[in-house]
Order: sequence, then C-alpha cells, then structure tokens
Amino acid sequence: MLVGLVGFLLLSACSLQAQQNFGIQWNPPESNTQAVAELQQFREAGVTAIELQSVPSNELWSTIQDQELKVYGNLGLSFPTIFTFSQADSSFREGVRKKFTAFVSQPSVQAIKLFEFGAIDQAPFQKQATAFFNDIGTLDSIQAYYSDNRIIEPSSGLPVDFMVYDIALSSNNIYSLDIPTDETIAAYRYSPSTELQYKLKPLKQVIQRLYATSYSSRILFFDGQWLLNMLDAHPRLKETLHTLATDSEFLFPVPAESMPTATQPSLAIIILLLVWGTLAYHYHMSPLYRKSLFRYFTGHTFFVNDIFKRHIRSPIPALVIIAQHALLASAALYAIFDTYWSPLGLQALATYFPSLFFLGAKPYVIFVFILCCILLFSLISILWLYFSHKSLRSVTQIITLFAWPLQLNFLFATAAIALYASGGTDYILLILATLIVTVISGSFLITAWDASQSLSTKNVRYLLLTAGLYLLILLAIVIWVTGFNSPFWAAIDLSLQLK
Repeated sequence: MLVGLVGFLLLSACSLQAQQNFGIQWNPPESNTQAVAELQQFREAGVTAIELQSVPSNELWSTIQDQELKVYGNLGLSFPTIFTFSQADSSFREGVRKKFTAFVSQPSVQAIKLFEFGAIDQAPFQKQATAFFNDIGTLDSIQAYYSDNRIIEPSSGLPVDFMVYDIALSSNNIYSLDIPTDETIAAYRYSPSTELQYKLKPLKQVIQRLYATSYSSRILFFDGQWLLNMLDAHPRLKETLHTLATDSEFLFPVPAESMPTATQPSLAIIILLLVWGTLAYHYHMSPLYRKSLFRYFTGHTFFVNDIFKRHIRSPIPALVIIAQHALLASAALYAIFDTYWSPLGLQALATYFPSLFFLGAKPYVIFVFILCCILLFSLISILWLYFSHKSLRSVTQIITLFAWPLQLNFLFATAAIALYASGGTDYILLILATLIVTVISGSFLITAWDASQSLSTKNVRYLLLTAGLYLLILLAIVIWVTGFNSPFWAAIDLSLQLK
C-alpha cells in the first residue's frame, strides 16, 4: 500500500514542474464533439488529471489518451454501508464488474475509485468491501482509492492504496479551515457549499493553503461541470489556474466579493415568530379561545363536559391550534435535524430514501416532510376517533379535544428553536425532540380517553378500537424498525457520521 501511495505521488508531480496540479471529476457528455470541446477547456485551465465517472466511447478514449492526461476511473458507489456489499444482487455485481473491467482494460487508467463516503470506520464494512471487490476483479494490477472527509488508520482492512480527501468548505469553517496532510491522502477534492459555490475567495484560500505546504504536488480535483460554470462566470480564472499549474509564483487575482456570514438558517426562527404572532392575535380576537385556553389544564373534567354539551360549537379555534402546532413542531424538529445532520449526511439520506427527498436534498425538504406527516397524522386521528364513536353529534367535539393538548408543544418547540439558535447543547435538543414527539403521539391516547367518558356503555369497546389498536400499531412499527430493518439503521448511522 505504501509503495502504491509513493507511486501515485510521483505520478502526480513528474509531468509538470508545477506548484499545484489540478484535476476534474467528469461525466462525459453523450456528444463526442461536446466532450472534446470540454476537454480542451480543461486543458487550457491547467488540468492534468481526470476522474471519469462513466465509461467513454472508444473515440473519446483515444482523445483522452492523446491529451496525455492522468486518468482515474470511478465505479460510482456513493455512501455504501455494509449491506451495500453483503446484500448485493447479481445485477448490481454485474454492473460494477462491467464498469471495473472497462476501466482496467484501458492502459491510460492509473487507479480505480472504489467508493466515496462509506462506513469506513467499521471493521465489518471493511471486511465486506474487501470480499466484494475481490469478487469483482483483481486489484493487484491497478491502484485503488476512495474519497471521504474522514481519515482512518493506514492499517485498515480496506483494499485501497490511498484516499482523496474531500475539502468541505462552508461559511462556518472558511476562516478556520484545517486541511490535513496525512500520508494516506494522495489528492484533494474541492467541495464548496451552495453559498460559496461560485465565489473566488474560498477557492483562492484553499489553493493558497495547499500551495504553501510541501504537499502542493497532490492533485486538487474539481467537479467538471462546476469548473465549466466557473470559467463562464469568471473568464480570467482559466488563465489564473493555468498560471498556477505552470509557474512557481502564486498569483490569484480576486475581485471584490461579499462573503456570507456563518449564521444559523432562519427558517425555524421565522416560523417561531409567525406562530407566536398568530397565537397572540388569535388570543386577542377570540373570546372563546381566551376562556378555554387554560381551562383544559386547570379544569379538565369541566372542559370535557363543556365539549360534550356543545358549549364550544365553533371548530375554528381548534383548527387554528392544529395548524399552529404543525408549523411550530415541524420547525423545531427541522432545527434539531439540522443540528445532527450535515449537508453531506443529507445527501446520504437522499441516496437511500429518494422518495422522501423528491424536491431535492435540501434542508427545507425535511421541514415540508415533517409538516405533512403531522398534518396527515392529525387528520387520520380525528377521523378515526370520530367514526369509532357512535354518540358524538359533531366532529368539532373530537377536533377540539384533539387540538388542546397539542399546545404543550408550543413550549417545547419554542425552547428547542431558541436553544438551536443559540447553539445549545445537543442532548438537551434531543430531550426536547423526544418530548415533542411524545405530545404528538400521546394526543391520540388522551383524546380517546376523553371521548370515551361520554359513553355510558361500550366505553371499553371504544378504547379498544381506538387506543388499543393504536398502541398495537405503534408497537408493530417499533418492532419492525428496531428489529427487522438493519439496512435502515445502517443508512441513518452513516448519514450521522458524515460531517
């Protein structure tokens, strides 16, 4: 492995006496004419290495070889867990084997990228990955590597010679960025966040740091499409990169650019202010709501009796509460999610649960998903509790009973968002999340019990049809998720580990 790493470093430095080597990760377009034009742009920008994400046509292979580029092949495996390899079916294996063979058969390909952002810290994953790739094809004749932003010991059980370190740059770490120089690292990849994606200052900062170290001969990879967009947005960048790749002097002119500040996303704060504003307005404008707000908690029995005697006839206060609760609870759970999951972890979740991220791997998708789940749960609960009850005269009675205990989450959600905005302790946020989910799920049971009090007979039957069946469903879900869905938890664990 050490010999392979040394060989890679020599290859990276031998062809050009340059301060910085640049590479691209490229998915060739279907049109050979367009592909050749893009290759020409890359070469003019000082690119000397290329990582192919798909297998080119024979004609394009010839063009790549004529360009004298250092070529690496990417098998296209992102965010693998142990189950990616242990439960791989024949079609998956054949697809990987076909791509591996296509790359290895080309003399210009110097190394194969096995995967990126896998569960590299787990010994079972290392064992399964080794067995899988040994079955796909022999790695004795070619070097192998992986990409990640975590570093493990060189003595790990992975069948690799080196790694490409992913430099994840965001507004939170741009001024405190630490680029490791471990011996296992043979190249880097520039991965700016969305707000920094097309700015020159972050790129200059990364290149300058690499330029100033004794490891500047290591290749710095860019995404191919990103580089093309940058060359269009900043015409002088092509000349700048070419100069850095061929000249020993560091010159990187940058225009005046405003940099984003490292702040927490504002969605949760906006929802918090919106809900409390509507809550104050609702309290001021609705005498019915003012009279009933605290009575549910201080005189619960009298409140329930009023509901059954239809002293509270309008469903509007309850519906407003349900809407406010859905927004505020969703914002709080979104904030807690944002605390534990990085953008890269979000991409991992989108890989395993694409139907959840049908709007894209964006943080706001989590808010929308949670909001829809809470509203759907509320609707199903109300209909279930109402149609199981034979003596209720109006669905407003169930809506009101269901809505009032949800107001406890106004306090828990507010505390969670405030703690999130101030950078509070993670475990306290986790406790608050547990309380919020408990109130949501417990509202059904509380409402079922309150509704059963109006039945002089068959109240046990009603509780069995509602609370009893509900608890059985919850138990079945818990058993299925915890005991029979290991791939689910493997994906969740991996997404939490990625930073």
